[in-house]
Amino acid sequence: MFLLIESCKDAHDEIMNSLGDGKFDINDEMKISLEDLRLYGEDFLIYKSIIDVSRLSSDVLKQVIGRDGYYFILTTRVSKIDFIWHNMERNTIEFWGPSVLSLKKAMYEIHKRIKMKLQYDNGKLQDFYWPKIV
Repeated sequence: MFLLIESCKDAHDEIMNSLGDGKFDINDEMKISLEDLRLYGEDFLIYKSIIDVSRLSSDVLKQVIGRDGYYFILTTRVSKIDFIWHNMERNTIEFWGPSVLSLKKAMYEIHKRIKMKLQYDNGKLQDFYWPKIV
């Protein structure tokens, strides 16, 4: 599993840049989490991990994410991480959180959902592959 450790300030800046003009279309919970990252600044660190989802169809990926990000939000809450983000430019899913354990929990849940959706779409377990963890 690839892990990147960076300051909360750097994470805040990277996420805000990824949001671009859409930063005002995010829910209140995400706005609060982003503000927390900004306030923590250089004094605290955050872990980041990435899954390459370039081999997933857009239809499967939409189902994994859920309507209005439902499954990403649910997994974020249950795993107690800060963010799960689909980076459309890089075709990756990014996980941001306070510990390696919390990231692993979230990544496991998303992998499980990908597997379920691929099995449902293809009807065969052998058609499943694990997306590359970058």
